[in-house]
Amino acid sequence: DIRSLVEDRIHDKLNDKIDQCLDITSYDWMMQEASGMASDYITTTIQFLENTFRAFTHLPTQLSQTTCLSACKHISTSLTEKILSQDVKAISFGALEQMSLDLMQCEVFASKVNIPNLDGETLLLCFQDLRQLLDLIMDKQWSVYFDQYGDPNSPFGRVNPHTALTVIEKLREGLKRPLLLKFNRPALEKENIKLLETVAKDLRSLINDIS
Repeated sequence: DIRSLVEDRIHDKLNDKIDQCLDITSYDWMMQEASGMASDYITTTIQFLENTFRAFTHLPTQLSQTTCLSACKHISTSLTEKILSQDVKAISFGALEQMSLDLMQCEVFASKVNIPNLDGETLLLCFQDLRQLLDLIMDKQWSVYFDQYGDPNSPFGRVNPHTALTVIEKLREGLKRPLLLKFNRPALEKENIKLLETVAKDLRSLINDIS
């Protein structure tokens, strides 16, 4: 019982520290383009985890595995919740590109973690939901998504239509903002708005069909 209690406390304290590192309240959701490198909050989080997991070599193997998995899942869930938060009313494509860069650093970290009997592929699965969502939207692979929806082998099989619709609506709102209207090319802006409107309509139809 004491061992179980201690293990739970390790998970809780580690996730609390991750939350402190992942403080992205100042994240610019309307940035024009990605910075080309990972955000400071992700760099800080990764550095903390690298130092922490090096110390895990002295812990029981199973505890090291579950704690590492828990940390990666927590990061992925936290980033997803930031995008879906009601406090974030509008998002730009530049912000999603930056989020993709940040997620890429998490994926690199996961692939290199040295925990006995825990391979990088298992840890990468923790980030698959968010990775597929970002790739789907940025690569505009909507025909693949709708054609293969429900297929477990689909490259976007982990994307929930409700989640996708929420992000699409925020992107639509972002394109209406005066700052983006000022910098975007009118033709490209019009094309993106039309695409997002069509996708939103198709997602609503899919959600109704599922219901």
